[in-house]
Amino acid sequence: MAVPKNAHELGPFAQNAVTVLEEFPNEYHAGERTDRVKTALEVYKEKLAAHEAAKDEAKAATNEKDVARTELLDALQSTFRFVKGNDEVSNAALERLGVTPRSSHRTPVQTPTEFPVGAVISTDLLRHTVTIFDPQRRTRKGKPHGVTGCEVYVAVADHAPENPEDYRLATIATRDFADVSFKAEDGGKTAHYLLRWVNTRGETGPWSPVFGGTIPAV
Repeated sequence: MAVPKNAHELGPFAQNAVTVLEEFPNEYHAGERTDRVKTALEVYKEKLAAHEAAKDEAKAATNEKDVARTELLDALQSTFRFVKGNDEVSNAALERLGVTPRSSHRTPVQTPTEFPVGAVISTDLLRHTVTIFDPQRRTRKGKPHGVTGCEVYVAVADHAPENPEDYRLATIATRDFADVSFKAEDGGKTAHYLLRWVNTRGETGPWSPVFGGTIPAV
């Protein structure tokens, strides 16, 4: 039988070899070589464990970065919507801030009166992808008139909180889906979601029904 090259198959294969060599020393006559294999196996197992731990730490660090990035984007978008919705702020001031100026032919925007519906459609390590749609639209895609995005709130808990204030803003989705990242300590827990439309003036509509899913652990 050829020695396996797969990292996870090599260890058990070598362990079996050491066990057999030590059990029948007079049959194989490989005393010093057995000791060498045994020592090399112990070092390999130690390094493999360190490698796997480093991979897990790297995945966790990536998700921590994604959470921080989402928070920064949401903070910027929320601030820009608020500023742009203030008619006392001029277009020149908006341009200075890096915000697209208002159109000179703006159509009156109504406060959202409908709620979106969502579901967790896919999961990855410490991550959910949430689909969002308007149940009033036949195609279930797109947003109501005047809506700029959908606020996605999440709460990690055993049971879905009844008070919306117990949820945190995870992201503001401008498309029909949103990616939500979690911290390493959230793995294996349940994430509960609330959604609501937000218009160009930062005004929000009613809450969606609660939905959720388990967070895959590292």
